[in-house]
Amino acid sequence: MWYLYVLRCGNGTLYTGSAHDVARRLTEHQRGRGAAYTRSHLPLELVAAWQYAERGEALRAEHSFKALPREAKLAWIEGRWPYKGGPFAFEVVGEPQRQRFCPYCGGALETPGETPVCTVCGRAHDSRPGLRVGTLILRQGRVLLVHRALEPGQGLWDVPARGLGTTELPETAARREAQEETGLEVRRLDLLGFYLEDDDLQGERAPILTVYFVAEAEGEPCAGEIAERCAWFPLAALPETLADAHLGRVLADLEGWWVARRGRPDLQGADGTAIRSQE
Repeated sequence: MWYLYVLRCGNGTLYTGSAHDVARRLTEHQRGRGAAYTRSHLPLELVAAWQYAERGEALRAEHSFKALPREAKLAWIEGRWPYKGGPFAFEVVGEPQRQRFCPYCGGALETPGETPVCTVCGRAHDSRPGLRVGTLILRQGRVLLVHRALEPGQGLWDVPARGLGTTELPETAARREAQEETGLEVRRLDLLGFYLEDDDLQGERAPILTVYFVAEAEGEPCAGEIAERCAWFPLAALPETLADAHLGRVLADLEGWWVARRGRPDLQGADGTAIRSQE
């Protein structure tokens, strides 16, 4: 087996590498016989590792992980989700220690379901970091939005989005959410980008990292349980009542993505090809 591993250096930075024997490689780093960077930024702590059958898979995963923004790296480290087809190597890093007491009031925590709840103040404590996926379904220069029927964001326009499960790949979650909220089966996904925002969780501000994908799908959309209806909007004429403040920036980036690949979104024919302006 081969592994992608991540070290937290003494200055708080993250170092990413790949190895056949993570324990041995960590010892080499700690003794100053590893990379020049880790040698000058001791001490080191192993914070994450993912397992792959072949060295090439581990190297490709290492290259991809290094290119992620720091916020995305931290989300994957804390969430311990599979990465690039490789499961998190709990046997190498160790199981996370279960939280026993509420950090707000000190009360004991009980776990009636998946999320621990304080027996004193009633707060729920989800140990998973705030990581979501959003699916931007694009067709001929128009994006599919859903009009939310429930809170949060009731009566506002949104894109299909959901929280990521602890064992769920982002691409899988994006496809599933698109099908559940619009009835469409996604054919293709392209990564648009990572967006960090502050959200209101239990009355407190908390960081949420959303991974947005651009999707292609066939057929006619049908609103799911949380939406009143679905509608296609030209990228150059989006509604003002959007569910999230950062969604305008995401859709502006989507327009740039589309323009770079297809031409101006306000000059599209019925088949999505560019047409002449009729001024």
